[in-house]
Amino acid sequence: MKHLTTLISALFFLVIGVSHALALPNCVGLYNSLRWDNCVGIYLWTSGESKGDEFVGEYKDGNPHGQGTYTHASG
Repeated sequence: MKHLTTLISALFFLVIGVSHALALPNCVGLYNSLRWDNCVGIYLWTSGESKGDEFVGEYKDGNPHGQGTYTHASG
């Protein structure tokens, strides 16, 4: 029963999150902290310790904000 409740809760928040993210426009062009505001975009780190990591989700004021998925290159 606990697993079923967890699954239902997760699905509920996923649906709410997706519908909210779809309300925002796509971020335009390559990442730019001045232009990526209140939009949905994809950023892939290309250097440093985070090389290969990716964030797909909402951006506000040029920063990841709100709903999104951060994927580590290391798994």
